[in-house]
Amino acid sequence: MTTSPSPATASASSSNGESLASLPRWRQWLLGACNTARHLGATLNWRRDPDYEQRMNAKLTEIEQIKARPKQIEKETEQL
Repeated sequence: MTTSPSPATASASSSNGESLASLPRWRQWLLGACNTARHLGATLNWRRDPDYEQRMNAKLTEIEQIKARPKQIEKETEQL
């Protein structure tokens, strides 16, 4: 009777059949993070924040106003 060599442990695989060890390190980490989040009952929310651009534009305008304020104060001081 002959026996064929077989792996002692089964390797973890992803949904497309690749073994976990053959995946890039970042992909292994992401898979682990998703599994952890799923285990904890959390879901990853990848939806875009619709107000992000509006808030960023408001902040940029505020920064420009803050930068211009010392010049404005200097002009007012000269006028006095």
